[in-house]
Amino acid sequence: MVVHIFADSIDERVGGLEKSVRRVAGYLARRVAEKVVIYSHKLGKAPCADGCECVDLGVARARLVSPLVVSGVGISRDERFRLDGLLLRSALERELARSHHQTHVVVSFFATTCGFVAQTVCCLLGLPHVCCVRGSDFSRGAKTPEGLYALEFSCRHARLVVTTSEEQRRFLQLAFAPSAPVRTIYNACSIPPDYPTWRPRHDHVLQLVTDTGYSFKKGTLLCIEAVEAVRKMGVLARLTVAGNVHPREAAFWTHKLQELESQPEFAYAGYLTAEDLCRLLLNSDLYVSGSLGEGCPNSVVTVLALGLPAVLPACGAIPELCVGMPQVWLFSPGDATGLQDRLTQACRHLSQRPQFADEQAVHGFRNRFTEQAEAEAWAAALRQAAGVRS
Repeated sequence: MVVHIFADSIDERVGGLEKSVRRVAGYLARRVAEKVVIYSHKLGKAPCADGCECVDLGVARARLVSPLVVSGVGISRDERFRLDGLLLRSALERELARSHHQTHVVVSFFATTCGFVAQTVCCLLGLPHVCCVRGSDFSRGAKTPEGLYALEFSCRHARLVVTTSEEQRRFLQLAFAPSAPVRTIYNACSIPPDYPTWRPRHDHVLQLVTDTGYSFKKGTLLCIEAVEAVRKMGVLARLTVAGNVHPREAAFWTHKLQELESQPEFAYAGYLTAEDLCRLLLNSDLYVSGSLGEGCPNSVVTVLALGLPAVLPACGAIPELCVGMPQVWLFSPGDATGLQDRLTQACRHLSQRPQFADEQAVHGFRNRFTEQAEAEAWAAALRQAAGVRS
């Protein structure tokens, strides 16, 4: 079997989706496919995923649109979709010609963009398509008429649909009633079973942490305002923000960061590797996210796997993952008052009655969401889509 993976980016510095794509590609290369080819516009500086080949569609697209860019016109969203379809089709046709005797399956990530393009190409070439619907589809694409159509088209015509939460699966089945099977495959927890669990610090100043970077979509401003509110109530708390500044919001955050520099209750950690983030989390008292998205970031899975107390938006897979996990406070996404209320409750609880992580709950969580479980689920999904028996 040859697996073709189409994703806008596999640059791990961009976000959690990119990490998931690389992880899944590695699984399939080791377990299912004789060959895995990744087609992407943003490969990043890191090597391609283990055992995979990479095709850079971004270079080809940039060359085609260079007259528009040089002229200062830019490229429209519709034209970008059309070009992406042409480039993906030509790249797939070259690979099909090389290994015409093999079974071929296309996998896309992010249904309202890459999934839509991949499905149109698969319809033309007669290839089975596994469409992976992400939380970002519900945060952005599915909230617009065009995005909703793209989501419906991708899901109705795919051979198999993969979601990352039961909430997503229920929505797709109720809204579109796709004829294809819909599977839920949760993101894996990268924390090994024997990794240390969180322990209370017993410091008079609560160390809060978020890794959302600086972006309105991630609710960074909501987090900052919530911390300012609890401090006015007499709670001693310090917030460390890890992550990058969103390029489109650079002007606002440059000014805001200058304000925060003079306030010792805020710190900026910048981009962190997974290992550095784990160390920061273990040396903190509370994780907080004000995200306006509807997915479940990999970092939230890490937080729960460490047993770190957390204030989280009740969206996507998060409520499902938090079942049985103590010291988690949920609020409705975008509810600034709800975030402040839950943060206040959490800070007062941790100040008065700090508790160790529930070892049984933490290890149960780690055993449920292992990389092996995710790999086996993806292997079964690909075999089902290709009509191959295990």
